[in-house]
Amino acid sequence: MRKCTLSLTLALAFFALPLLLSAQTDSTRYAIGAVSLNKDLTQAITIRGEDLEKMPFMNLSDALGAWLLGVYAQPGALVYVVDGNPVTDVNLYPIYDIAEVTWLPNAVATAPYGNGLQELVLITTKRGKGNNGLRFSAQTGLIKGGQFDGPTHTGFYHQYYLGVRRDTGKLSYGFSADWQQDEIASSQTASLSQYTPPTLKRWRLNGRVEWRPNAQNAVRLTLGYAPQDVGYIVNSGGGGYQFHYSDWWYNHLLVPALSWEWRSHGLHNKFDAEYLYSWSRLRYDETDTVDNSGTTVLESGYTQGTGKNSHLVLRDRLSYEAKAGNWKVVPAVDISYQHIDERSDYKEFNPYNPTATNLTSNVEFKGSLFYITPSVDMSLARVLDIAAGVMVNASNKVASGNRRLFPFITAGLDLLHTGSGSGGSSLKLFGSYARRPLLYVNEYSLNDLSSTGKYYGNYSLQQLYWTMSGYTFYNGTGVTYVPFAEDEPGYWAWVTGAAYKSADGRVSLQYSLERRNFSLTVPTNSGSPGFEPWVETLQNADMRIRVIESKKASWMTGFNVSLMHNNGDTAGYQQATVGGPIGDLNGQGNSWTGGWVNRLRFGAFSAGLDLLYHFGETVPVFSFSGTPIGEARKNSVLLPNIYAGYRWSLGAGVLELFVGGRGLLGTRDSDLPDTRRFYTIGGSYSL
Repeated sequence: MRKCTLSLTLALAFFALPLLLSAQTDSTRYAIGAVSLNKDLTQAITIRGEDLEKMPFMNLSDALGAWLLGVYAQPGALVYVVDGNPVTDVNLYPIYDIAEVTWLPNAVATAPYGNGLQELVLITTKRGKGNNGLRFSAQTGLIKGGQFDGPTHTGFYHQYYLGVRRDTGKLSYGFSADWQQDEIASSQTASLSQYTPPTLKRWRLNGRVEWRPNAQNAVRLTLGYAPQDVGYIVNSGGGGYQFHYSDWWYNHLLVPALSWEWRSHGLHNKFDAEYLYSWSRLRYDETDTVDNSGTTVLESGYTQGTGKNSHLVLRDRLSYEAKAGNWKVVPAVDISYQHIDERSDYKEFNPYNPTATNLTSNVEFKGSLFYITPSVDMSLARVLDIAAGVMVNASNKVASGNRRLFPFITAGLDLLHTGSGSGGSSLKLFGSYARRPLLYVNEYSLNDLSSTGKYYGNYSLQQLYWTMSGYTFYNGTGVTYVPFAEDEPGYWAWVTGAAYKSADGRVSLQYSLERRNFSLTVPTNSGSPGFEPWVETLQNADMRIRVIESKKASWMTGFNVSLMHNNGDTAGYQQATVGGPIGDLNGQGNSWTGGWVNRLRFGAFSAGLDLLYHFGETVPVFSFSGTPIGEARKNSVLLPNIYAGYRWSLGAGVLELFVGGRGLLGTRDSDLPDTRRFYTIGGSYSL
C-alpha cells in the first residue's frame, strides 16, 4: 500500500508541475524523449510521408526498406518515437497523418530504445499551424501470391481514409478515420468445403486538439484508438478424414496523450503524459474426425489466450538557453516516471499429447521505473555541437550488480563552417557514445500478417503469447520469465559518420558506422532464460540527388546500402545460429542490402519507382531431421513499389488518381519481406 501511495503521489506531482511551468515545439531539435538533439548537427535521414502514401502496406516498416536499411528494416527491428513519445505503436497512425519519417544513426538516440539491433525512427505527425482542410483518400486492389508461392487465389487490399484539419490561430484541431483490409492469397484445394483465407481488418481513429493561448504556451491533447481482428477458417469436404480449423486474433489499442509547453526568457519546459492500454485475445480451435476401420474417432483441441497491458508515462523536461556571442549553452534536466502492468493468460488442451493435455499459465509483469537525466548542450553557430549527460536510474529496485548511471555524449562538426565562410555547402562529421539503461519500451504492436506475407496459422497463437508476455518464454511444459528489475548486462553503443550536402541541397551523401555490444534474451541449453552476448557492426551509405528541380518538373533519386556483421558468444545457448532479431540467420556472414528510390513529377503527372535488394546472404541448410548440413547463399531483388498518377484542379480542391503495384517483379528464390503482388488503383481529393 505504501508503494502504491508513493507512486500515486509522484504521478500527481508530475501532473501539477506544468501548471506552474509549462512552448511551442522546437523545430530546430529532435525530441527523442529524455534528450533532445540539435537537428543541424545530428546525423539523420528523413523521408516525407507523402512519398510513401501510394504504397499498399499495413506495417510502416514494409514501406521503409528501400529508403533506409533494406531487409533490416523489418517489423521488430525498428523502434519508433512519435512526436517525442516512445510508448506507442506507429501503425496506429495512417500514413496520411504523418509528415516526416526520420532515422537517427546516433548512439544517444538508439541506446535507450534500441534493444538488440533495433534502430530508432522518429515520426512527426501533421499538426500545428498551416494544417487546414479536408482530405479523402482511397486505395483498393488485388493481391496475388509471391513469385514462388505456387497456385493462389485472388485476395483483396483496401484502405479508405477521411481526415479533417482546422487551424484558427490560437486553436487547431483534427480528426481522421482510416479502415484497412489485408489478405493472404493462399490457395484453396478442391477437398475444402469452407475456406476463409487469413484476413486482417483494422480501424484507426485519431483526434487531436492544440491550443496556443499566446506565443509562450502550447497545450496539445491527442487520442488514438485502433481495433482489429485477423483470422481464418478451414473445413474439409468429407472422406475418411475430416478436419476443422479456426484461428482468430483480436487487438485493441488505446493511446491518449497530453503535452504542455512553456517558453520565456530562455526557459523552456515541456511536460508529456501518455497512457497506453492494449488488449488482445486469441482463440484457436481444431476438430478432427478420423474413420479408422469403421470406427469414428472425434478429437478436439483448442488454444486460447488473453493479454492486457497498461503503460503510463509521465515526463517533464526543463531547460535554459544561454547565449554568449556565437556560443549557445543549454543545460537541461529530464524527469520521467513509468508504471507498467502487463498480464497474459494462456490455456491449451491438446488431445494428441496425453502427457500435457491441459496447460494453463498466468503471467503478470508489473513495476515502475523512475529516471532523472541531467544534460548540457553546447553549440557554436553552425560549426560545432556537443551534448553530454547521464541517465540516472532512481527507481527503488535495481537488479543486483546492475548499473544506475548511464553516461552519453554526442558531437557534430561542420568542416566547411569552421572559418569565416558562410556558404550553403556542408561537410559534417559525427560521433556518439552511450550505455543502455532499462527504459522499458514495448511497442504493443498491432499484429499484422507478418512481414513475410505468410500467416503463421496456429503458430501465431504462441507468437502472440510471447508478445503479450513481454520477457516470457513458453517451452511446452511451463512458463518462466525474467524479473522486471533485471537489466541486460554490458550494453554500450557508439556511432560515427559523415555527411555532405551541396549549397543548393540537390546532392546529399551520408555514411555511418555503428557498433553495439548487446545481449539477446534467449533460452539456454538447460531451458532457462539467459542473456546471450553479441557484438553487432552496421555500416550504411546513402546518396540522394535531385537530378531535376524546377517549378515544372522534378526528379529525386536515391541509393542506399547497408552491411551488417554479427558475432555472438553462442556457447550454452539454444539459438546459436540466430544472428539477432534482424539480419542474416548466420551471424558470422556478411551481406549487402538496401534500395533504390525515385520520385518524378512533370506538371500534373507524378510517378514513383523503388527497388529493394539483398545480396550475398549466407543461410544455414538443414536436413529433414533438423541437422545442419551446410550453407547456401542468396541474391534477391524485388520491386516493392511502382505508381503513376495525375492531378486535376477542381474548384477549390485537388483530385489525384493513380495506379500502382507492389512486388510485381522479383527474383524467384527470394528472402525479401512480403513477396506478394499487389495491383492497386487509388485516388485522393483534398480541399
